[in-house]
Amino acid sequence: MAELRFRVGAIFPADNPTARYVLALAIVLNDIRSALALAARKDLADHERLYLHRLLRHHEREGIRLAVDEHREREDVRRFVEILPDEAKAAREELEAAAAPGAERDMEAALEELAEVESGLSMVREEKRADYADLVAAHMSATGPGAPDLESLLTFLEHAEAAWLRPWRG
Repeated sequence: MAELRFRVGAIFPADNPTARYVLALAIVLNDIRSALALAARKDLADHERLYLHRLLRHHEREGIRLAVDEHREREDVRRFVEILPDEAKAAREELEAAAAPGAERDMEAALEELAEVESGLSMVREEKRADYADLVAAHMSATGPGAPDLESLLTFLEHAEAAWLRPWRG
């Protein structure tokens, strides 16, 4: 196992906005990796798998927001992206081109399509489960425009993290 050790403040100075941006990317990357590892488990109930899928989609949207919106709004982020390898820049451009519409539109479309489907609230002992919420969430995941390719997001995040850490790798 390879390991790179450093003082956090030496690599990510608190007063450096680009350092804070790259740290936010690293946090999202860790969250996506964790969600993917958990979702790969075979012993999950359907509602647990759905939850992890939704959690992963949330992390994807956060990563896309950082890759797309922050790039549009911040000069320091645009300068940082310019130093990334072509593969990372191309991945970020794919994210820009495919940025998904908001969850509100996804939900509206799901509700229109499921208007006549019967569902309800399950209450078994102490456990309550909003089956209708699972139904809508699963429908949104299966039919909505969804997030751009996860691979593009991971490519951008991994290259950004590596570029920031490269000077300290020795």
